[in-house]
Amino acid sequence: MPDMDGDEPDRKDEILCPHDMSFEKGIYVSDDDLRDIFSKLPEGVNLEVIIDACHSGTITRDLPGENLSVTKPRVRYLEPPLDMGFYLDYWPELPSRGLLRPDATREVAIAPGLNHVLWSACRHNQTAQEIEMERLVRGAFTYHFCKPLRRSDGKVSRMELDSLIGVAMKRFNQIPQLEASDRELMDQPFR
Repeated sequence: MPDMDGDEPDRKDEILCPHDMSFEKGIYVSDDDLRDIFSKLPEGVNLEVIIDACHSGTITRDLPGENLSVTKPRVRYLEPPLDMGFYLDYWPELPSRGLLRPDATREVAIAPGLNHVLWSACRHNQTAQEIEMERLVRGAFTYHFCKPLRRSDGKVSRMELDSLIGVAMKRFNQIPQLEASDRELMDQPFR
């Protein structure tokens, strides 16, 4: 959705859409809301954030400006309000005056300064796919995240889990993301 407070370099706020979501009533969770919550975590607390949603790759932080290093899909669609629909339909045709920038493509592994570990279903510019498994429709990422956890009895590091998820997700048009503040967190067991 369009950036409401001017803090997004890409001029877009990312939002999570709960089941009772409403643009009119402000019932959604924005990346600004998450950033505000995470900024209040006490020192030494590490939060594990797992998000199986479209465009979730950078939901908990801004795109550029951080020191980062690299270590037919089924999608549910939520119709935007009419005025937002206009901007989405005509966005490429509107004069940008340098305001609209192409999305960057990159892999993210280490993001210094985070006070949480982020597992996201896909990159910021991708959609998260759903699959039918065992007669239930669920997110492909959620399914392939939980499956190795059940098999490992909790004895798998974040990096190992990320690798297993990556292999399982190769047939999907989405690239799951794992971010943490340092390499040490990546090597610790997922609990």
